[in-house]
Amino acid sequence: MAVVEQRVVGAGRQRVGAGRGAPPEPEPEETGSGSGRRSRLKLVATVAAAAVLVIALAVYLVVVRPEAAARKAAAPPEPGAIVQLEPMNVNLAAGKYLRVGLGLQLTDEAGAEFDVTRAKDAVITLLTGRKVDEVVTPEGREAVREALEEQLGAAYDGDVMGVYFTDFVTQ
Repeated sequence: MAVVEQRVVGAGRQRVGAGRGAPPEPEPEETGSGSGRRSRLKLVATVAAAAVLVIALAVYLVVVRPEAAARKAAAPPEPGAIVQLEPMNVNLAAGKYLRVGLGLQLTDEAGAEFDVTRAKDAVITLLTGRKVDEVVTPEGREAVREALEEQLGAAYDGDVMGVYFTDFVTQ
């Protein structure tokens, strides 16, 4: 007759052969409703949405915004009124003088009240002491016009966009 041996393994007791090199078996977890998996999916979706928003913001700041600013800056100002400066006499070198009158092309944004005092000062400062040969040639007049446009544009914060000679006589 064969002898049958029965063993009872209870909770909290070590199993036979436990601790002899084999790792203990993990306790089975309850899966329940899968809330751990859902919260992980929500976290991944939130992180992905935030990443997409950050990328979209970076593209806007790097690409779209500078293009719009460049288009706005590249648009030339609209011409406005032309202000006449009365002809004035300027002393040139070697006892000569220049009678010069100007028309200043203003931008549309320039105010209705335009003080010509700074413009007259710029003309006198630029032309006083120059040689007659520097101003009587077409190239010399064009150089004077460009210099006046630059100086008056700076003096009037870009409100002067063009300079026209209405009187230009040397003696």
